[in-house]
Amino acid sequence: VTFQVNASDTAAIVAANAAAAINAVGLPITAAVDGATAGKVDVTAVHKGAVFNGQEVTFATDEANALSAANTAVVPLSGGNGVPDLAGPLASLGDQEYDFLAGPYSDAVSLNAVREFLNDSAGRWSPIQQLYGHYFSTQYGTLSALVTFGNSRNDQHVTVIGSQRSPTPEWEWAAAAAAMASAHLGDAPEVSRPLQTLVLQGVLPPRDRSLWWDIPDRQALYADGIAGCKVRSDGLVAIDRLVTTYQKTAAGVADGTFRDVETMFQLMFVARYFKTAVSDKHARQALADDNPFNLAEIATPKSVRNTLIHAYNDLVALGVLEKPDLFAQFVNVERDPNDANRLNAYLPVDVVNQLRVFAANITAYLQYQTASGAAAV
Repeated sequence: VTFQVNASDTAAIVAANAAAAINAVGLPITAAVDGATAGKVDVTAVHKGAVFNGQEVTFATDEANALSAANTAVVPLSGGNGVPDLAGPLASLGDQEYDFLAGPYSDAVSLNAVREFLNDSAGRWSPIQQLYGHYFSTQYGTLSALVTFGNSRNDQHVTVIGSQRSPTPEWEWAAAAAAMASAHLGDAPEVSRPLQTLVLQGVLPPRDRSLWWDIPDRQALYADGIAGCKVRSDGLVAIDRLVTTYQKTAAGVADGTFRDVETMFQLMFVARYFKTAVSDKHARQALADDNPFNLAEIATPKSVRNTLIHAYNDLVALGVLEKPDLFAQFVNVERDPNDANRLNAYLPVDVVNQLRVFAANITAYLQYQTASGAAAV
């Protein structure tokens, strides 16, 4: 927000011009000259709730500016209370597929509502719904605060990006992350590639370089269920690793199976591919234990098993899964003992992983030695 400051302007004039300039831009805040102090501007969030608490409002330091720390004091926004009830808005999505959900709400109440909406037993990831989806959010805080928060969550369907501070509000971080994920995790083989190095469009890093995460900081975040980004030399914010908050099994045992968001979208792709393969091949077939006359209208556990093996090979060719020989060895399809119209299948899939670490031992020599001990020419 830019406005003119003249040498002869009093603090009251500067405050009035600042408030007018802020209101003219259409920001999610409004400004007014304080009723008791003419040289003070009060900024109020347009939206209700706690999400605006601590939102950065400060003077620009990347260009010549009449306002500076020497003559201007800035107090972060505070006083917001409450979080929205997300259950209703999420329920309004109905049975439509929404794979990429983004929101600034990363408090426990909001994430609990998202957990209920997406969970594996009765939510969109359940066998009954099979709608899937993933929630992207952002939270500002110190390293210790974010690590503590991450350890309080354990949901593979949620990704929370941690940052100490940013001029960019949380909802724009979340939207940028979900948008980048939607551009790369919706189809194969791109769904298997790590999102690392991709730039979050429109997102600015903390103004204070001391608040940028270093390598140990980011590693601590990932170990405790918080995703992280790094700042490039040109000042752009790039994804480093988008982890989920999942860290332990239901038994409390440490587990990295669903740590990375790429795995979750690979599983979405795999589940839908298998479903489509079986539906296309066996949608209007009868079911029998055997088909001795090879009738096209009859499905058997063996024929469905073969369909699944072919589908798995397709997914290997698409770069989503690997080790088809082991899948063919262990896949199992059998009729349900209590429902004659039902087939039960065990599908042990092995997803392609992401190259995140390259480790090398570099040993230095002034001169290589030949096998006989003489110096090589």
